[in-house]
Amino acid sequence: MMASSEKRIVYEPLSGTLKPYPNPTTGNITMELGMHNYQWINLVDLNGRVIRRWATNKGETRFTKNVSFLESGTYILRLEGGGEVKAVQFIKM
Repeated sequence: MMASSEKRIVYEPLSGTLKPYPNPTTGNITMELGMHNYQWINLVDLNGRVIRRWATNKGETRFTKNVSFLESGTYILRLEGGGEVKAVQFIKM
């Protein structure tokens, strides 16, 4: 049983509603957020280290950030808010 402070992480398959594009990318990464309760979007490496943390507002329907500073590899965008956490992977070339 989860403690009340723990959050459930839901990994979205690429066929889910959250699809980062272009994927793979060399520069910008974009996601269509639609209606959401996300408060934070975290850029995380595969070791779980948070590289960047961006605030997001309820009215924002699209998220675009430049990730050209990243080394080549696989990264996770972790969306948090409304008592839920969702995560999607993308590849930086």
